[in-house]
Amino acid sequence: MLHQDVTQEAEAIDIYQAALDDLSRAIMEGDDEAILRNTQLPMALHTQNGDMLIETEKDLIEGFRTFATSLKAQGVNHYIRLANNAKRISDTYIVGRHMTHIMNNGRAVVPPYESEVTLRRTNDGWKVAEQNVALLNDRWPIHYADVARNMTCLRTVSTAGVEDMRSSNLSALSIYQEFIDRLSEIDMSGDFDRWTQMHVFPHTTHTNSGDYTRRSVEDTRPFADKLAALLKETGTDTLSRKASLAEFIAPDKICGYHLGTFLSQGKVVLGPVQSRMVLQRDSTTWRILSVTNGVEGVQEEGDIKIHKRLVTMNEIQKRTRRVIQDLHSAKD
Repeated sequence: MLHQDVTQEAEAIDIYQAALDDLSRAIMEGDDEAILRNTQLPMALHTQNGDMLIETEKDLIEGFRTFATSLKAQGVNHYIRLANNAKRISDTYIVGRHMTHIMNNGRAVVPPYESEVTLRRTNDGWKVAEQNVALLNDRWPIHYADVARNMTCLRTVSTAGVEDMRSSNLSALSIYQEFIDRLSEIDMSGDFDRWTQMHVFPHTTHTNSGDYTRRSVEDTRPFADKLAALLKETGTDTLSRKASLAEFIAPDKICGYHLGTFLSQGKVVLGPVQSRMVLQRDSTTWRILSVTNGVEGVQEEGDIKIHKRLVTMNEIQKRTRRVIQDLHSAKD
């Protein structure tokens, strides 16, 4: 048994190192095809100061180009990541740790720092699904590597005591679809108590034009009341949500995407509406941590308007920073 464990660990670290090497080379050489081949979307990035979600090929490529350009401007000609350890935690996932060395002719340009990467096995090979890095940067793209003082200390990104759901061999997509099916049933029942129990408090909600934080049960009541009124007004007897994609973005979190359609006697009365949810698990239950809907007029005043495009989490973080900057400017 010990021999088998050692063999599996050796295989895992070989896969892990190969993935690091291929992606590091692709970043420095601007090999967009290899970057996309080696990276899952959405890809989660955790630092000491923030959590980022890269969802589109455009954001991924532009982000790595920005990072590579910054490194080269500092004279960097070697971007090397060396695996310390790696473990296959399920048939689908490998989690490993490595040190990153950013150098000019063997001389460190920035201090070496530790990272943890999660690889996900797909039909196209192993892909980087999640990165947790000992950097202070809080936004994507990363223009320079702002290394934390303790460069070997990674931030804990999951809830203490909660099982690493990536090791369960359950697919994120099946978990997500089961969750939104249950949410639809509760929406149609009008049971406000059960509906609020599907949420983390506080949680955030977003549309293409607005961002909201729901800190308490009562904060959610206006939205719940408006949704109930909309269901009645449109004669909706079936609320269908169909998941298109869902991935683990942390040991206890899933990011999923779905289309929601309101139907009356089998006919579409509203939708389809694009949505994204981030679910977080406690000891026994998945709950909504964040939800983004591609429709206006449900969370805010005004007529119902469905958008063809869903605003990304990166765009939401950018406009949130602008609001904070404007508030600080107004105080000054």
